[in-house]
Amino acid sequence: MPEKGSPEHKEIWHRNLREVQGSLMVASLLSLAIGLSGAIGKLLRFIGPVTVSIILLLTAISLLDITTSMASGQWYICFVTIFLVILFSQFLRDLSIPLPGFKERLKLFVLFSVLLAMLAAWFLCFILTEAGAFTNNPTKWGYKARTDSRTSILKEAKWIYFLYPGYFGTPTVSVAGVISYMAVFLSCAVESVGTYFPTAPVCGAPPPPSSAISRGIFIEAVCGLLSGAWGSPGGTVAYSQNIASIWISRAGSRAVTQVAGLLLILMGCVGKLGALFSTIPEPVIGGLLFPLFGMIGAVGITNLQHVNMNSARNVFVIGLSLLFGMGLPKWVNENRTSIQTGNTELDNVLTVVGGTSIIVGGFMALILDNAIPG
Repeated sequence: MPEKGSPEHKEIWHRNLREVQGSLMVASLLSLAIGLSGAIGKLLRFIGPVTVSIILLLTAISLLDITTSMASGQWYICFVTIFLVILFSQFLRDLSIPLPGFKERLKLFVLFSVLLAMLAAWFLCFILTEAGAFTNNPTKWGYKARTDSRTSILKEAKWIYFLYPGYFGTPTVSVAGVISYMAVFLSCAVESVGTYFPTAPVCGAPPPPSSAISRGIFIEAVCGLLSGAWGSPGGTVAYSQNIASIWISRAGSRAVTQVAGLLLILMGCVGKLGALFSTIPEPVIGGLLFPLFGMIGAVGITNLQHVNMNSARNVFVIGLSLLFGMGLPKWVNENRTSIQTGNTELDNVLTVVGGTSIIVGGFMALILDNAIPG
């Protein structure tokens, strides 16, 4: 392996990134065709509240490991962050504050509960870092709560950074890459269907019709195409954490999303600004993710209010789908080389599909809910 940072090393990861770009763009075009065809929307009549609940519950459970990993860097900071989210979003949610230029008082604490909790916990970490409360040893517990543990990223980041299509060269395509990305897109489409429905009531909108679902999948494919063209290794799809943010803040306006998108574009172009947010201590992020991801699971549970839980049939479908959706992906992810069919592309697809809990559990719930009479 060439020395890190050398021209040879740079060419290696540029070549790999170009292959990822091309594969993502081709897979996005195929997904775009699926969205235009309305195929996902036509499947909606088979997707009931049981399937949606399983998808949301498994989404929350699948995110537990990464959340715990971040929070475990300094549990005390994680507890403080969770406390602040609870304080702002629950106890101070009805407190209105007058602001100059606004006729009505604004409920700032509930609108910006997550942001305020993050900033307050971040500032606390800064004070404790300056006071020497956290260890300087990167191998010891508590180091990840330091606000200066990743300042090198901030120092190395450029002030202005513009990417454009072809920045890393002409994208290339591999069959294995396209198939792998298609498997990911299908799993994301399933998750997106599970996110659209619980978002509607908190925004005061009716359940989305099949045409709206198809448009959503189409736009996600367009975003994936743009992501690949600009050099991102991942597409842009609906994210369950944003549902939790909407449920906590009760801010469901599209204008909020549009402003957030503009801010992200600004952070992407101003390298120092984006790097600044990357220095947020992991325990703070973990403390934010626990209530957010917990809300995802809770929304999944609320979907079961439309299901007769006195029915042994429904209890059986939910229990089996949930447990199998956790068990098989756990084994696949721990034994990623165990699937050997003799075809590399097929192995990659089976590994991606079998290792994704929302696909395994959601597909089983979909089949059982439609196949078992009752």
